[in-house]
Amino acid sequence: MDITEKLSPPVQMVSNLLSTNFKLSNINKNNNNNNNKQYIFSLDNLSVISNYLIIDSGDRNWYSQIGEHPTLFSIRLGDSSINNKNCHIKQLLKNIVSIRVDKLFMPNRLITTSYDSNTNIRLNDNSFLTIQFQNIEDTDFGTNNNTDQSLAIMTPLIPLPTSLSNITNLEFKNANNQQKNYYGTPKASLDRLDTLINTATGERPHFFNDVLVIDRIFSNYTNPTIPLSNTTIVIRTTSYFNSNEYLAGDLIKIQNYEFHNSTNNECFVLNNFINRNEGHRIIHISSNTATTLYNQIHIPAPQYYSSSTGNLTYETWYSDFLTKNNFTDLTSDIGGKLINTNLQTKLLISITTLAYN
Repeated sequence: MDITEKLSPPVQMVSNLLSTNFKLSNINKNNNNNNNKQYIFSLDNLSVISNYLIIDSGDRNWYSQIGEHPTLFSIRLGDSSINNKNCHIKQLLKNIVSIRVDKLFMPNRLITTSYDSNTNIRLNDNSFLTIQFQNIEDTDFGTNNNTDQSLAIMTPLIPLPTSLSNITNLEFKNANNQQKNYYGTPKASLDRLDTLINTATGERPHFFNDVLVIDRIFSNYTNPTIPLSNTTIVIRTTSYFNSNEYLAGDLIKIQNYEFHNSTNNECFVLNNFINRNEGHRIIHISSNTATTLYNQIHIPAPQYYSSSTGNLTYETWYSDFLTKNNFTDLTSDIGGKLINTNLQTKLLISITTLAYN
């Protein structure tokens, strides 16, 4: 039987490519680091490798990079000098045969379109979404610039009726399995993917503000008669947000926060607690002004149920911190931003490359 018989279309395409004259670029013959790769086809001294990329927009450099958001961000590949917080894939991909978006995951929250709440829409009200990688062209042919420049047309995996549309997240599939193929000669390398997600009409799918600047952080524990279960740490932000952007149960992460006082060690322990990698769950939101929108996020104080007393109690360091510092003081703090991880976009991307055995 001929070796090219009964092959899947991508592999058949590569088989056809291998039978022609082409040039591979900068392949390291001694590179055996293929822990995240699966060999699917070989011919002589070459192999076709499927590389699977898992992208989270929350891993972008959201603290410093202005202008990016969950539907517009860059993915960097292969540059070891880049901080891992910059949406960075460690592996540099070379000799690329095809690129395809397999899945898209996005939050399906109410999107406020006007002051009339009856006009709120959800993500699944769109007929489809488009995904563009602005440095990858000539993939689709559409009747407008938005579809003409897209790499994939994404539709909900399971279309939902209005009565069932109140779900947290939506999974989208590649509607026609479209992919970018590099016939004749593989693409030499790929060091970045400039990602843009639009609606069918070329608009941004939502305008959720997933990053907020922190003005100050303080405790609502101003009265000793208040039960510990009712005490929270309050994060006041410099801008307002609506009740669909930050919900109870959402996980927020904070970077570069510093308490305005640094006269005792407990202040540095507080900074580490606020900036911890695992983030904080939102208890509820509020406002310090009589406004429709909100500017305060409440998170749990560092407390636990004691096995010796059976009651809720503060962590020792936090009790010492409250003794030494006025944590109800409304002095502005130093630096700090937060991101809502529940507002992020996730992408599953398949990239086929060639390599020596």
